[in-house]
Amino acid sequence: MTSRRDPLKRDLGPILAIAGGAVVLAAVVWGFIAVGGPGDARARRIDDMTLTKVSSIATLAQCAVNAGQDPPKSLADIRRLEGQNFPSDDVGRCNPVPSGPLDQLDDIEYSAPQENRIRICVTFLRPSTENDPSYGNRFASFPELRKDHPAGRHCYDIRLIKPLNAVPMPGAQPVAPPLR
Repeated sequence: MTSRRDPLKRDLGPILAIAGGAVVLAAVVWGFIAVGGPGDARARRIDDMTLTKVSSIATLAQCAVNAGQDPPKSLADIRRLEGQNFPSDDVGRCNPVPSGPLDQLDDIEYSAPQENRIRICVTFLRPSTENDPSYGNRFASFPELRKDHPAGRHCYDIRLIKPLNAVPMPGAQPVAPPLR
């Protein structure tokens, strides 16, 4: 007498293991699609640093205008403004002037094509969306920076606001010499 296995009784262990593995794999793939992978997180971080540089450049240009100067004409002029003491403005951007993010500006183009206007061109690794946590009120003092940008080269045309009383505050440290 040989015993035969009952065809209705099967070992479900391997089948359940394969099904469980498939569910875990599907969850991981869905997570990468929904949130983005490590490469997307890196691109998002680099783009956030790029936007911070754009904001810092615009802030320094605005602070120069607040002090009665013309907008800086070049990135070299912008760098000379770092660390200067400027009169404070209504938005609180100029005192103290942010420092640090302008260490590498090789990939940034800057110009001051018109009075009270600057143009900053940068390259982004990914397009922005309204859902990006890095965009929002952080750049509220420059509404141009709150707009979505595409992946690749993008230029911001930023309007600088000339204050009615563009004179240094009494007792303030002198600002950089007028830029020509």
